[in-house]
Amino acid sequence: MWDGLISKLYISDDNPRLCVRLSRLWDFTDSKDDSKIFHTDLVLIDEMVRRLGKCPLLSMVFHVILLIFVIIQGSSIHAQIFPPHLYKYKPLLTEGRVYYLESYRVRDANRLYRPVANDLMISFTPWTTVEECIDVSDDFPTVVYSLTPYTDIPSLVEKKESFVGISQCSCLPFIFISFFAHPCLYYLF
Repeated sequence: MWDGLISKLYISDDNPRLCVRLSRLWDFTDSKDDSKIFHTDLVLIDEMVRRLGKCPLLSMVFHVILLIFVIIQGSSIHAQIFPPHLYKYKPLLTEGRVYYLESYRVRDANRLYRPVANDLMISFTPWTTVEECIDVSDDFPTVVYSLTPYTDIPSLVEKKESFVGISQCSCLPFIFISFFAHPCLYYLF
């Protein structure tokens, strides 16, 4: 069966099956009572980049391009599960694992506090099916993020359109070269 891509989703209940990695999972709770969960949020990543193919002779360059493509194109989407569906789906989900997702609803993304740069988001419905994918390629993306120049951070104060966070990354032993002259790619250590 052909799996759809996050970048090809449209507002509807009849999008194709997705094969996605659950990159992040967290509960949005009442600020006065952490036991009261309003909804569970997810960041899902598809394997769009891997489908573009890779040249065996240029595997190291491919991985740099892979990360740059994820940064620029963003093959990720925000998803939410609301009670009562929360109790059905949450036990089935684990961060880092890859799942097939079917019968979900695609809608406009929330106006405020978007965890990823995507104008659409997914909502789980009573008919949503979740099945863990066992045979996962080693180059299936595990994280997605965008980099903001340090000098631009003050301009984001009091803005509620997206989440802003700081992360230390010591897992990247090389310098990113901007093949696309994109201003958000910087030297990372």
